[in-house]
This record gives sequence, structure tokens and C-alpha cells, in this order.
Amino acid sequence: MLTKSAPPTDPDIKAEPQISDDSSPLNVIMLLVDNLRLDSFSDRKEAKALFPHIGGLINNGFLCPLTSNGQATKFAMAPIFSQTYPLDHGGYNYVMRDRPRSFVEEITAHGYQTYMFQADDNDGPVSQCDRGFDHVEAIYDFRVLLQNFIVEVLLEECQHWEAGVCTDADISELLHQSFGAVLGHLENGTFRVTRPGLSSWVGYPSNKMKRAFHAERMLLERDPIAVARKILTLEPHFYHLCLGQAIPENMTLTAFRIIYHIGGGIRSRLVPRSIFPFRVLTGHTSPVASQLLKGASTAIKNATRPWFIFAHVMDIHDRRQAHGLTGILSRMAWYPKWARHRKGPKNVEQFLYDSALAKVDREVGKLIGVLKRSGQAHNTVFLVSADHGCEIYDALRRGTNEDFGWRTHPEHIDVPLICGPTKRQPTDGGLLDSMSFSATVLDLLGISQHSTFKGFSAFAKRRNVVITENAGRGNANILDHDLYFTITTQKFKAMAILTKNEFQVHRLYDCEADVHELQNIVGDPKQKPVIDVLIDYVFEERFELLSNRGVNRNSVQIVT
Repeated sequence: MLTKSAPPTDPDIKAEPQISDDSSPLNVIMLLVDNLRLDSFSDRKEAKALFPHIGGLINNGFLCPLTSNGQATKFAMAPIFSQTYPLDHGGYNYVMRDRPRSFVEEITAHGYQTYMFQADDNDGPVSQCDRGFDHVEAIYDFRVLLQNFIVEVLLEECQHWEAGVCTDADISELLHQSFGAVLGHLENGTFRVTRPGLSSWVGYPSNKMKRAFHAERMLLERDPIAVARKILTLEPHFYHLCLGQAIPENMTLTAFRIIYHIGGGIRSRLVPRSIFPFRVLTGHTSPVASQLLKGASTAIKNATRPWFIFAHVMDIHDRRQAHGLTGILSRMAWYPKWARHRKGPKNVEQFLYDSALAKVDREVGKLIGVLKRSGQAHNTVFLVSADHGCEIYDALRRGTNEDFGWRTHPEHIDVPLICGPTKRQPTDGGLLDSMSFSATVLDLLGISQHSTFKGFSAFAKRRNVVITENAGRGNANILDHDLYFTITTQKFKAMAILTKNEFQVHRLYDCEADVHELQNIVGDPKQKPVIDVLIDYVFEERFELLSNRGVNRNSVQIVT
């Protein structure tokens, strides 16, 4: 089901769409591959053999490094869509809801037909990354939206209520406004599609599901305090089993708790030993690129005017999910090719990653085929990048998985920006960040940057420093939580934390001499001038955020 929204207008728009060599307006496919790492394409020959279609885009265009502004999807989406920092505009709890402008609103206002194909919970009343799109298809699991919104936003708000920080009236109003909107979104099946092969949790909701969401919404209307108590006591991944129930206890819930306890125990023994690395028992159904991009193929075939497509695929992020027996067999059938061409590490983790990326690559090939058959290949450009990287080898290199707030090493935040086919080439020197993804799209289309956008196109001036920031796991409470900052230049990377009003620098790495960032040199007195320059940049770039926390530049601590 395709849903239309009215295109916005804005007085800041000045430029006209770029024209291709044959005077046809340019079309753009912007593909966000969740968890895609930069080093997936470090060996061009290997990458072309394993991922021929994306490799072909690189050979007929370019690849350049990009440093993400956030190491998790929710952190990075606001920089990508609004070209503002993750902790701007109240933080990323609601991602785009309170941001001044989406780059898609700029494209739509220029007369482009705009499409979103979303396999992650970044639409609707929570994240609102669908702002500005003419048509949206969302095929992620309903349960993911429920679980993530509870864990990342509502749980802490309810804990504040339980502790007496806010009143019954306060928590009731918040739940009515936010959770009520989410339940209504799910009940109405907004942006959902009916398509063969989609599970009931991923496609358009059944009448039974609609009744369940409606029952929870009615419970919220008459007894919001009961809903707050349920959020505090019920496991978020089981919330969907108790919709409409004030007291979350039933036989189904008990059975699922037993199954997940047993299944988790089995998985904890099999997966680490690589005996059976695929996940069969999981709390959600993960859509694959082949399901998601069917809508994109249809949009291309039916195009009557210049178009822009954004698609967010989750195959690499959910690379352990089995997707049935056929899914496992198809990936195993690819193993001989992988073993023949893979030059780097050949272990189970790398195979799961590479075979998931190969699935995405095949779908890129299908889109290229649709473009050729419809006569649009000559005036369509792909931009492929990621929200963040992937944690493979993190624990192996460091002895344990990195603290979440500082999960900003190369494997976590170094991603590729791939553009092709195009004759244009990126500028040399400097750094690109998540904001550059959409800034490059606008540059290709000849659309001026909105006055609120902070991004630098790959074809223009670049940054000297990139800031990656977050408020840790859960609620992005920018006034009370510890805030984490990673400051990256071409040579150095510093990691700092803001605790209350104390800004502490804990780590410094020489990225040229120590490419895996294993040697913390923050205690080296010779590096004090480097640290000073990096901290000066943070205080200049994030002045408003830091001043609201009462931070004094002169009181910065270097923790050795």
C-alpha cells in the first residue's frame, strides 16, 4: 500500500535539478545498508568478485571513506536526514520529529517523485524519517517498533514516574501523546503492504492484530497508570503478547518465556562455537532486501517524472537470522565462491557478514536490470552508504566488546560512500560524515542546501574534524545522562565523556600509526597540544549543547 503526503515548499530553494549528459533529469537511488563496513571494499578485486554489482558502481564511479556521526541506527538517522548532530534539537528519541527540515522535503519540493522503502522502524510517529516522501512502504516487524520505543524512550520516563520525579498526570499525558500515537499507527497499518512472502508481523496487520492494538489504545485511554506499570514490569520483547491486558499474565506469555529461556540456553552454546550460527528462535521477523526492494522495482517501472528512492536494508544487521531453510541453503551454496575469492579472514562471522552483503548485491543487480529495461540506466545514479559499521573483531582485538558509548573504533563508524555510475569525482583531503550522505545527493541533483543543513558534499569542501556523539543506551536524556563524544581527524581520534558538567578526555589514538586503535596515548605529555586542539573544536562546534550543561572549557580534565 502506497501512502501519499503533500509536498512541502520552502523559500530557501534556489537551484534546479542537475541534467545528465543527454539532457534527461537525473534520478537517484539512495541505498542505506545497515552495518556496512568500509573495509568490505578495501580489496577492489576481491570486492568485485564477491559483490560484482556494487563493485561495478565503484568502478564506474567512486568510493570514499565516511565517518558516521553515530554508532547506532537511531543516532545516525538524524544526521543523514536533517544534516544536524544526533544530540541537536533535544536528542534522537524522536529522531526527525523536532528537526527543522529533511533533505527529502527539499527534493520533493523540486518536483521529484520521492519513495521510501523502509526495513527498520524509522517511520511513523516515533522517528518520522518518512517526512517529505510522497510514497512510503514499511515492512519491518511491528514488534520491533513496540520494543524499541519502550526500551529507548518510555522505560526511563516510567522509571522517573515510579521514583516520584513526575506526577501521574505527567506520565499519563506523555503516554497518551507518544505511545497512543504509536499504537494508532500500528492499528491503522500506516505504510504497510500486502505482499506474498511477508509474515503477518511484517506486512499489513490482520484483523486480529488490529483488534489487539485497538485494545491497548483503549486501555491507555481509560487507565494510563496501568500501562505505565506494565511497561515497568513486562519484558519489552514480550509486550505484544499482552496488548489490552492491564495485568500482563497469560498462558501464552508463560509458554514464550519458557521457550525463550530454553532456546537462549541452546543458542548460547551453539552460536559461540559456530556449531549452528544461524538464529532460528528470535523475537522478531527480519525482512530481506529482496522483499523490500520489490516496491522499488515497481516504482522505477511506473515512473512518469524524475524520481528519488531511499531504501534502508537490514540484511547485514540481521545476518544471523535463518530466513527459513531456503535462506540457509542459498547462503551455503554461495560458500564455494566465497572460499575461492575471500583473501582476508575466513571464519564464520566473516562468512555471515559477506553472504548477507552478497544478498544485497544481488538485489542491486536486479535494480540495475530494471533500469536498463525501462530505459533509465543512463540517467540514474546509485549512492550506497551505511548508518554505521559492524562490530566484527571488536572483542577479538580488545579482549572484550567496547563500552557502548565509545563503540566508535574503525569497525564501528568507518563506512563507505559509494557513488556510481558517474563521471564526477570527489574532492581530495578532509573528512566526510553522515551528513555528507544526503548533502551529496542534493549536490548531484543540483539542489541547494537548506539554511539549517550542516553537511558537506563529497564534491565540495570537506571537514577537518568529525564529531560522533551519543547519550549511551536507552533514552537520549541530554540534560542528565552522560554524553559521549568521539573527535576524529585524519591522524588522531579522541574519546571524551561529559558527566554532569565535567568534560573528561579519556582516550587518544594515533590513527595512522595505530590503525586498529589499540594504544591509548592520552597520557603522553607530548600529545597535550593535540588534545587541546580537538577539545577546542568540540567546544566551538557543540557550544550550545555544552553550555546548557554548564560546562567550562577551562575545567576540562584529561584522565590518564
